[in-house]
Amino acid sequence: MKPIHSFIFLFVILVILAIIGEIHPKELEISGVKLKFSNLETLLSKTPEKKDITKIVANTSLIDDLKSEEKIIVNEDNTVDTVRVIADSLFNVVEKLQFPNEDPSCMNVLFQKLISSTNQGKSLRILHYGDSQIEGDRITDYVRNKLQTKFGGSGPGMVPVVPANNISTTVKISYSDNWKRYTVFGKQDTTVKHKRYGSLAAFSRFAPVLPEADSTQPSISETGKVYEAWVKLQKSSNSYSTNRSFSKLMLFYGYNQSPVVAELYAGDELLGLKSLHSNTSLNVATWDVENSADEFTIKFSGKDSPDIYGISLQNPTGIVADNIPMRGSAGLEFNKMDLKFLGEMYQLLNVDMLILEFGLNLAPSENESYDYYENWFSAQLRSLKKLNPDMAIIVIGVSDMSRKTADYYETWPSIPLIRAAQRNAAFKNGCGFWDLFEAMGGENSMPSWVFADPPLAGKDFTHFNPNGARVIARMFYNAFIYEFNQYLKKKTSK
Repeated sequence: MKPIHSFIFLFVILVILAIIGEIHPKELEISGVKLKFSNLETLLSKTPEKKDITKIVANTSLIDDLKSEEKIIVNEDNTVDTVRVIADSLFNVVEKLQFPNEDPSCMNVLFQKLISSTNQGKSLRILHYGDSQIEGDRITDYVRNKLQTKFGGSGPGMVPVVPANNISTTVKISYSDNWKRYTVFGKQDTTVKHKRYGSLAAFSRFAPVLPEADSTQPSISETGKVYEAWVKLQKSSNSYSTNRSFSKLMLFYGYNQSPVVAELYAGDELLGLKSLHSNTSLNVATWDVENSADEFTIKFSGKDSPDIYGISLQNPTGIVADNIPMRGSAGLEFNKMDLKFLGEMYQLLNVDMLILEFGLNLAPSENESYDYYENWFSAQLRSLKKLNPDMAIIVIGVSDMSRKTADYYETWPSIPLIRAAQRNAAFKNGCGFWDLFEAMGGENSMPSWVFADPPLAGKDFTHFNPNGARVIARMFYNAFIYEFNQYLKKKTSK
């Protein structure tokens, strides 16, 4: 066969394949065998360029080369005397925090409290809400450790009785099989007729949900049945040392219609007994605990169960940071809760900062516009700000997330739109914004995290693994502490 004939033959074959690719679906199954076709657009399209994240990963580790964080020093009158500020040159701030009109003053109250809490022996609480990206204390644990090292404080903060899963490396939780978890996010239990979910957006019970107390109904104590339950909290040897040290165990509960006895044990030693009287309000039971104990068990006994909003393991002073994963959420559930009750719990906890990290669950929807999400998310921020106008809020934008197209992975087209909606909502409500999408490398960067050596994200091309989460946490901490240092410089210059 002459060369020209071979060329014509191959050309005809390519044309036929292109026609098949256009008229057939991208994937066709025949007798159990899957055939994949590429259309002309796919064949001619440019494969996304692989992002180089080597410098991002290397530079964010600079802060950990320091032997320890240096603490700030303040006078008794709460003025800065000497500020041991880590030189800016030690920080490689991959992506800075963004603020409305480039004005960071929305952080001033928080920054001043960071200074005063060190001097006055007060606590300052940070709540880190997010979707499944932060499950297992990912991202939160590193930020918590760095802030506690710098500003004081220890302990892992608030944990639920019944977690979504038990993958946390910070606290291992086990419990009796009669506990049930009720959440404001995901599939809600229709037996719950109220909206008091508390700061963890969930509560747990070891007895069935009962109607609200009513003087016209028989007392629950008349039923005669006694419920018993237990929950065990174990320190993890894999966690930061700051997580394994705390002197207070605080049980947040409410709305039990009959008295309940709660006994706290350190190992087999009884540390104390609390009577949780019948009530219609938010309450807290506090035990002093020894740091030497590695596990604590609370045993409950009563004819009703309180709504248990969480157990806090902390010191009475310094930084407390709670990890609050809300699997499947887009961050739109806050207005579904009893905001008055939520505000009461925030006040009791002394909450001074919220970090909101959502967006992944919206990506597959592929809407042409996310204006609706901007409006709904803005409404959540507006409600949260009303609970405490001085409370700082930082929105962490959605991360990159990939879908497979032909033979490569590309960013979901919705990701940049979701990020823009989140930034707009944050700025409308006087909140800070940290662009995680850009921090990790921007468009089509997720495959570089998945195929890194060692890997920094899972094969679902969505979630960071523990190594990747630590890199993200370092970048966020560097950006946060950079702004704090800028605040200190302005303060000392005045």
